[in-house]
Amino acid sequence: MNTKVLSVGGSIVAPEYPDVEFVSKFVEMIKDFLSKNPNDRLILVVGGGGPARIYQKAFREVTGTAENAGTDAADWIGIMATRLNAQFVKASFGDLCKEAVVTDPTVAKDFTGKILLAAGWKPGFSTDNDAVLLAEKFNADTVVNNGHTIQVNFQKNDGVMRFENKDFKLVQIHFHTPSEYTFNGKHFPMVGHIVHQADDGQLLVVAVMFQEGKDNPVIADIWKNAPKKANQNKAIKKVDVQKLVSDFNAYYRLEGSLTTPPCTEGVMWIIGKDPITASKKQMDTFTKIIGKNNRPVQKANGRAVLMSQ
Repeated sequence: MNTKVLSVGGSIVAPEYPDVEFVSKFVEMIKDFLSKNPNDRLILVVGGGGPARIYQKAFREVTGTAENAGTDAADWIGIMATRLNAQFVKASFGDLCKEAVVTDPTVAKDFTGKILLAAGWKPGFSTDNDAVLLAEKFNADTVVNNGHTIQVNFQKNDGVMRFENKDFKLVQIHFHTPSEYTFNGKHFPMVGHIVHQADDGQLLVVAVMFQEGKDNPVIADIWKNAPKKANQNKAIKKVDVQKLVSDFNAYYRLEGSLTTPPCTEGVMWIIGKDPITASKKQMDTFTKIIGKNNRPVQKANGRAVLMSQ
């Protein structure tokens, strides 16, 4: 039996309220896929979407808490939203999903149904990272179009980055257009987020800016394998992310949050100062598949931004 792990963006399940039309079509699409691929089974990891953002915003307004205050309370609110969305999707699949929604990917057991639903685990872990942990547990390795980005998930031994005397394992890389950070008030047309995680759960994201220029061979490899429709995945043999950071000399460092719900805080960011190139055609290809998917620029809120020497 082949197991595939799919990270389903909460913003397409519930952009503000549950999208009944989308979920109905999604359920039928998955049923059709499983009927044509009897040797496959699926693990679906669902994000928090609009409900996560709405309740987190309400919490901050009630308590006067700044967005980057580093409290676990907002994270837990977002996590509960992912669990509600996952329970909704699980119920929509009926008997195809026999087990309870997984809320801790480290203890997930083999399942008897054709579909297993999973949701947020704990602060410091996005649902995308939970999907990677489940992929490792069930030995899956995929390129995923989850409706809000194109993402490459890595196996646990695919790479380690050492930073400030701490090891961070390579987890995944995904993309946004335009960039989610600005330089002198201007966006770069695309950014890659290379996500790492330490054994204690600490997240580190390396942001690589892209400007228009020559074709990028790493992007070419990923785009070649990228699904053209949401909630699909394809296998890929290897992505050499080292080539994206080979000229990574000057950078900015700051403490921030993930840019997708539940917008987990306490994330260490390393943002490259000097962009690398991708062709206009490559960036247009991403936009055609995904659209513009950057998070609006957030206020600094007193956050310190350090620059390397």
